[in-house]
Amino acid sequence: MKILVIGDIVEEKAVEKLEKELKQLKQNEKIDVTIANGENAANYNQ
Repeated sequence: MKILVIGDIVEEKAVEKLEKELKQLKQNEKIDVTIANGENAANYNQ
């Protein structure tokens, strides 16, 4: 089992990058579970 842990997501740019690249990264690396700390992105509004 592969687990991806993202330590901290800060600001709008980080959220946008994850939106663009996370799915492909998970597919390429065959990641089963992703855990991300996004508390510092709490004020980001889509």
